Amino acid sequence: MSEWFRRKSNKINTNLKKDTREGVWMKCPACFEVISRKIANEKNGCCSSCNHHFRINSEQYVKIILEEGYVELWDNIKSLDPLNFNAIRPYKKQIDDSIDKTNKSDAISIFKGKII
Repeated sequence: MSEWFRRKSNKINTNLKKDTREGVWMKCPACFEVISRKIANEKNGCCSSCNHHFRINSEQYVKIILEEGYVELWDNIKSLDPLNFNAIRPYKKQIDDSIDKTNKSDAISIFKGKII
């Protein structure tokens, strides 16, 4: 950094912040407040200023809804293509891409547990 941009006073720190990595902060689309992603996660995906609900993934949602000790049922079921469905992209390829993207073998997950 050029000396031209540095402050001359010893009381003012011009060093870069350490916690400004990509993804640490996010802007609320409702109130436009910049909030910590960590705090939003601690508040179950809600803005700390206006309580706007951010999108959360299914794993986060299950942890909010069910108490510890829940069990996922039939998590080994995988979609097949017994009709050899004809699409722009092969259906088997679409299934494999979806599994790679979500780490889930099916579009639905079933759990046994106690609701909070």
